[in-house]
Amino acid sequence: MRTTPDERESQLVLIDLGVSANLKVTPILNETVGTLTTIAPELFLGDYDEKCDLWSVGMTLYMCAVCMEPWQNAKGHMSEEEMQACLENPEWEVPYDERRWFRKSPEVTELVKQLLQRDPNVRPRAREVLATNQWIDKTGEEQPGCCGCFG
Repeated sequence: MRTTPDERESQLVLIDLGVSANLKVTPILNETVGTLTTIAPELFLGDYDEKCDLWSVGMTLYMCAVCMEPWQNAKGHMSEEEMQACLENPEWEVPYDERRWFRKSPEVTELVKQLLQRDPNVRPRAREVLATNQWIDKTGEEQPGCCGCFG
């Protein structure tokens, strides 16, 4: 969501925290909740922790970067059943269509790929991403080609 109507000057903010939890009280969660297009695979497998949110941020960044969801197949946009089947399939990998990703900076592409690691044990924690990611470190600088929708 934009904070003002001006596309060029507005900040983007994430919303929809209706299913948030206090991880200090409940560090391990097990209820499958969320928006299917951005939900992490581990939510279908049982217990999960805050790393599921990093997957969701990765999916959101993916969609902002290339102006499309990864939920496509030969017939077009996948149904919810097909999306869930992909998430439950340990062999499924997020597709990176070369025609959409080749103009993206390597730092953006690397961040998305880090965040969309299927295995939450491999996926970094938010603190690690904020401290080490080169694209986040450059935020505020003019960067050509970081967002496919706006330029």
